[in-house]
Amino acid sequence: MGHYWRTVLSKAFWDSLQLFYDRPSLLSLSILGAAVTALLVWLFRGKEAFVEHVKANILIVVAGGVLTWILVLPYFILRAPFDLSSDMQSDLQRSRERERASAIQKQTVEAQLESAKCPAILRRLILGICVVPLNLNVKFRGC
Repeated sequence: MGHYWRTVLSKAFWDSLQLFYDRPSLLSLSILGAAVTALLVWLFRGKEAFVEHVKANILIVVAGGVLTWILVLPYFILRAPFDLSSDMQSDLQRSRERERASAIQKQTVEAQLESAKCPAILRRLILGICVVPLNLNVKFRGC
């Protein structure tokens, strides 16, 4: 049970961080707002006030980003079990389709070998049903 919750929390953590990388408009809007504010401070108050503003507000920007992420994280924690289940179902469906395709391909090869009247030992060797010891003295006429 601990492994399940660790998986859920890990998925929620990385998906919540990916939210900010998938939407560059959010990040660029924040950067644009910070740049405009800094420019206004520099124009109206001078270089010293600008440097003071950057130093004083860097903590606010970092804390605001962390707080935003903390507000988004619970949503992803609640959504992670559904996402994991959905991923597992799609993987299972894909696996079933591959297995079905493999069985059809095997039946096709078996039918081709049967119609070519190959000896049983060659059919088993080609299909991988058994391992035949290599005997170099056996003469084989082919199919």
